[in-house]
Amino acid sequence: MRAHQRGNGSLEVTTLPLTDVAMDGTYHGVPVASFGEDGNALALGHHDPRQAAAAFDAHARDHLGLCNVLDNPHIVAAEIISGIRHDWVVFRKADPEREPEWEWCAKLTDRDNPHATPVTILFPQDA
Repeated sequence: MRAHQRGNGSLEVTTLPLTDVAMDGTYHGVPVASFGEDGNALALGHHDPRQAAAAFDAHARDHLGLCNVLDNPHIVAAEIISGIRHDWVVFRKADPEREPEWEWCAKLTDRDNPHATPVTILFPQDA
């Protein structure tokens, strides 16, 4: 399972950023992972929203066993795309004592942070 922490700010002094983050798989050329507990999905890099939506759907079917990323057979692409945004994060290794079920955490940051990684994020509750 993956993890996510919302918020802006710098890394804690004791936290080393990750540069090689494990994803669940690559779909339509887009590396994707689930994160958090609300059905969120994250793709490495900034991708066209339609391509990201297709990748998130394929990931949901293949990795999570859902009919699509929103688990709704009547959903249309525009509804998925409305929950997609481009952002920047800093990845860090999860603390095994505080976050034993997670491999990594991501914290929103500004693009000028030297450890920032571009990501495309789906927040289904925003879709």
